[in-house]
Amino acid sequence: MAKKMSLILVLLFSLTIHVLVAQELITDRPDYTESAITVPARSVQIETGLEYVNENNYVSTTFPNSLFRIGLHRSLELRIGFTGWTWTKLSDERDLYFNDLVVESKIQLTDKKADIPLAIILAATIPVGDDAVSTGGSDYGIKLAGSYDFSENAGIGMNTGAYSIFNGIDRQLMVIASVSYDISLNENFGFFFETFAEMLQNETWSPVFDSGLTFSPTPLSQLDLYAGVGLNRVAPDLIIGTGYSIRF
Repeated sequence: MAKKMSLILVLLFSLTIHVLVAQELITDRPDYTESAITVPARSVQIETGLEYVNENNYVSTTFPNSLFRIGLHRSLELRIGFTGWTWTKLSDERDLYFNDLVVESKIQLTDKKADIPLAIILAATIPVGDDAVSTGGSDYGIKLAGSYDFSENAGIGMNTGAYSIFNGIDRQLMVIASVSYDISLNENFGFFFETFAEMLQNETWSPVFDSGLTFSPTPLSQLDLYAGVGLNRVAPDLIIGTGYSIRF
């Protein structure tokens, strides 16, 4: 019952916000869905934030949860993911862990002004995290990102992909999928809502619904706030996050 009430509250949060963003800065946060657009050449975009997750009374907070996007070419960007540290709490036990790093590249497959922009993201983890959260091996995979604008004020983003996950003994295939819906109304405020799922081989899939609000004080900076709930017993009960993005 509590999970259903949380989902209803998130839905109401989405439906009561009447503004989204039409801006120069295109970020890959705060939603799970990656954009189909690379950052401009010779630019650096930093997207960072804090995320709280409650999963069956296992509580974690991760910071700075950062992604550094470096424009190498108009159709190619280097991406370095520095999740940072995770504080965990289970009953009276509290721990602090350093997470693995992620190295990615995003390659633009179409013109950025195409009716349906497409990009692929190649990713690999660098196992430098603490033993409690790192398997000691690299995960790697590929993701396809696409988008379509229904009008100047509304658009949809979609991702699909697959990853090879090392669990410490052998490898498992994980398939991911997401759909995010956006509505643009002015240059400063916005919201999105989406659903995404991670499907690990031989395990129950983990679907989530989330929604968020963005505010852009300048064309090249953005603040965000989001919340999400799991849609089955395997997915997290509650996700809350906030962050800041800027491009130089």
